Amino acid sequence: MDETTIWMHDLLQEMGRSIVYQEFPKEPGKRSKLWLFEDVEDVLTKNIETEAIQGIVLKLSIDSTPKEAHWNPESFSKMQHLKLLIIDNVYLLQGPKHLPNGLRILDWGMYPSKYFPSSFQSKVI
Repeated sequence: MDETTIWMHDLLQEMGRSIVYQEFPKEPGKRSKLWLFEDVEDVLTKNIETEAIQGIVLKLSIDSTPKEAHWNPESFSKMQHLKLLIIDNVYLLQGPKHLPNGLRILDWGMYPSKYFPSSFQSKVI
């Protein structure tokens, strides 16, 4: 670990996830953070109203075959408060038509397009 790495104990991370999950256990679109493939898939496939979501971290095992997802290309248009987007080892057939300009961290391995959407004008990434 180097000077730029922040380390968090697994139990602390699990406790934080549990708190976020318990806020809306059956409505992932109302949670502030998403990290489970099933929840992200549910929100992004159904294009659910997602004003509450501030972060999505979906890091699937790089040892496995990429997981195919069929997300609605318009789904990110409803995530105006999204600041953190990390997606790894997920295969999409088409890229998003919108990304929030408020994104601060964007790390998307296997991004499904050569270009970001033309409406994406973030100045802080």
